[in-house]
Amino acid sequence: MGLEAVINWILSIWRFLTPCHWIAPWEGGVRITYPRWIRTEVHPWKKWKLPESSVVELQPGIHFKVPGLERVHQTDVASQPLNLPPQSLTTLDGRKVNLSVVIMYLVRSVVWFYTRIADQDSYLRDAALGAVYDVVNNHEMQWCLNNIEELKSEILTRIRGNVRGKGYEIESARLSDLQEGRALRLLIDGGLASLDTAV
Repeated sequence: MGLEAVINWILSIWRFLTPCHWIAPWEGGVRITYPRWIRTEVHPWKKWKLPESSVVELQPGIHFKVPGLERVHQTDVASQPLNLPPQSLTTLDGRKVNLSVVIMYLVRSVVWFYTRIADQDSYLRDAALGAVYDVVNNHEMQWCLNNIEELKSEILTRIRGNVRGKGYEIESARLSDLQEGRALRLLIDGGLASLDTAV
């Protein structure tokens, strides 16, 4: 175990045991109280039950928690960009288009962000890539090239629909690259592979 791993392990233990937690002005957080056994009269033969964890949204500042029973998670809530990887898509009329999109977003609800999404790092990216695919696939090439503003508007609306109720606010969507492409067929290891290149 290297020195960096030891330091990270010590810091994780410290964060777990410390009773206070600092949330910066550009961050939002949640305090999760782990389940505790409580008495219930719902079922006479089952005197105890395990309730759901309680989740409380936290604003910037210093917050206190019960070590071992409560944990604080935090994330940036300021506006930030997401550069989607370039996509090679097929339009409605079967032509190739190479497209890159940049979206601006922020986390509006930290509670939903942590309780409704299992993988926050990839969820927004995958939802946005799927939205771009759906929009381009429903239009012909010439429409995409001649109606850039309408294309951006449709992509923005579709992304917002895909992430609705997950804690995100999508502010804008911008096309950083849009050009027609052509597909070349290559023989690789006895099979056919597609290589998309710009015209």
